[in-house]
Amino acid sequence: MSIAMDDLMNEHEAVLFSLSVLEKIVHSMKDDPASHAADLNSLLIFFREFVDMCHHGKEEGILFQVMESYGIERVNGPIAEMINEHDLGRKLVKEMAEALKGDAIAVDRFAAAAGSYITLITNHTNNENKKYFPLAESKIPEDKLDQIYDKFEEYENREIGYSRIEELHDILDALEDKYMG
Repeated sequence: MSIAMDDLMNEHEAVLFSLSVLEKIVHSMKDDPASHAADLNSLLIFFREFVDMCHHGKEEGILFQVMESYGIERVNGPIAEMINEHDLGRKLVKEMAEALKGDAIAVDRFAAAAGSYITLITNHTNNENKKYFPLAESKIPEDKLDQIYDKFEEYENREIGYSRIEELHDILDALEDKYMG
C-alpha cells in the first residue's frame, strides 16, 4: 500500500473510532440527554473538521481528480459514489446538529441521524479501504501516489493546520477516556 493510501486508511481508523464513541454516547444519552450535549457537539466538530474538511477534502480535492485522470470513472462510477456518500454524511451531521439545538435535545431525531451516519460512514470506509483505494493504486503510478501524499500534507497544513488536527485527536482522546474506558 502506498504512503498516500496508508495516510487515508490511518485516518479511517480515527473516523471509525469516533463512530464507536458516537454509538456509545447515543446509547448513554437516553437517560440524561442534556448531560451529553457538550460531548456530542465536540464529536460534531470532529466530524465537520477532521472527517469532512480534512479527510474528505483530501479525497475530493486531490485523490479523486487524479483517479479520474487515470481513467477511473467519475460520473456513474466509484468517484460519484464516494462523493454522494460524503454529501449524505454532511446532511446527517447537519441533522444531528439541528437535533441538538435549543433547550431540549431531540433525542429520537439525533439517534436516528447518528445511526444512519454510523452505518453510512462505516460502509463507506470499508468500501474505500477494500475496493476504491486498491483500484486507485492499480491505476496510478507509484511516483504519482507519492506526489499525492505530498499534496495531502500541503492541504492539511494549509486548510486545517497540524496543531488543529492534534486538537481534534485530543477531543477523541478525552471522549475515549470518558466513554470507552
